[in-house]
Amino acid sequence: MTPEFKTHTVAPDAACPHCHHTLDAATGVESESAPSEGDISICWYCGNWLVFDRVLKPLARTQDGVVFDPQLTVRPITEEEIAALPQETFLMLSRVSRSFAQFKKETKETGEA
Repeated sequence: MTPEFKTHTVAPDAACPHCHHTLDAATGVESESAPSEGDISICWYCGNWLVFDRVLKPLARTQDGVVFDPQLTVRPITEEEIAALPQETFLMLSRVSRSFAQFKKETKETGEA
């Protein structure tokens, strides 16, 4: 049985820091899991590794100041974060990245998607 995956929105102006494509949603590997700060992801467009992060977006200006809305966005993963990954996670992400790169190459060659 194939699990149903739930898509979660991220900050509306979140963009991959590698290829600059807008990333407006994320789907967890575990069916209902929403991404949270510190989670690792892979860009759908370029296959580079990313880390989810929280940023404060101005929401409204009030008499007392600006109200901020914490939103989920992405940033590049650091070498230190890669080194700190459990080996099992690192290997899984490496396999997914390689598979993704192969898929993108094959669809480009055949003119699909």
